[in-house]
Amino acid sequence: MRRFSSYGPVNTQLHYFVPRENLIEKACVQLMGENPEQGGHYITVWAPRQCGKSWIMNKTMWKPAENDRFHVLKRHLFILIFTNL
Repeated sequence: MRRFSSYGPVNTQLHYFVPRENLIEKACVQLMGENPEQGGHYITVWAPRQCGKSWIMNKTMWKPAENDRFHVLKRHLFILIFTNL
């Protein structure tokens, strides 16, 4: 049985959620470019707290990996705050 959740990552098998395929596709096109040969653009996501920004970005980030032309790397930069340079 599905349930409501207002925190943490969305588990699509467990939680009620709204599929955002059009938004994910639009973000991927912006990121990769309409013509990937010419390149895409950086994107910025603005929304209030708990609106699914991280979830959308995670879905968008891994979508290009389905195409053999792209390699995706996720790097957390938070650790740099605690590193002495």
